[in-house]
Amino acid sequence: LTKFLAWVRAQGLRTAVVTNAPRDNAELMLETLGFKDYFDALVIGPECAHGKPHPDPYRTALQQLGVDPSNALALEDSPSGVASAAAAGVKVVGVTTAYSSAELRASGAELTVPH
Repeated sequence: LTKFLAWVRAQGLRTAVVTNAPRDNAELMLETLGFKDYFDALVIGPECAHGKPHPDPYRTALQQLGVDPSNALALEDSPSGVASAAAAGVKVVGVTTAYSSAELRASGAELTVPH
């Protein structure tokens, strides 16, 4: 994952973490994993008017990044995250962790990949 994030950064692409996790948990995880500097924005769903699966968290991230949904891609591992991104007009790659490919596709993922 670190190599992928470094490649994304080298391409000059803007990135955000969009999560329903509490801010303290999200910040701690990004710092502990060494990912903090790879992201331009951190959007916490419960801090938005509506959390996932509503599109507000992804719309907030897109606004913060100055990116049009048609130029964005989301990697999501939950049906609520997939639904949130898709409802915001973002193409979604579902990552099969706790949920199956079928569940993620049913929520709006364009394609799925194994974790």
